Amino acid sequence: MTELNVTERPVFIVGPLRSGTTLLRLMLENHPKTNFFGEFEGAVSQAKGNAFPDINEYHQFIASDRMMQDSNFTVDEKLNYTELVKYFLQQKHIEKPSDVIGGCIHSRFDLYILLGTLEMSLKVAFLWAGLVMFMVAVNFG
Repeated sequence: MTELNVTERPVFIVGPLRSGTTLLRLMLENHPKTNFFGEFEGAVSQAKGNAFPDINEYHQFIASDRMMQDSNFTVDEKLNYTELVKYFLQQKHIEKPSDVIGGCIHSRFDLYILLGTLEMSLKVAFLWAGLVMFMVAVNFG
């Protein structure tokens, strides 16, 4: 699968804390065709209501948040919020090319739906795995 296809069709594991999201992510992460990064909460935590975060405030958050700093993402300040989230996915794919890329979030999965319908053209389906909602955007076949 090309980089464009992979980053246009990410997979997100969504569920409340202590619900098994990390266990599911670790299992999927060990498949040779997948590349999951741990907590991707920093991509959604700064939203207010149904609006994406102000990009300048988001840049400040990225600079001060430990989890985002640990991700070692390069921030292109010319990008808007959705482009920047997509750029993070592209960087993760470059780090470890794979057929499937994704992350784990515990809140605000509604923003990923908004990202998909408004700007990123993600095609997302929902599956339930225990208490975990597994948002699938690719065919594992």
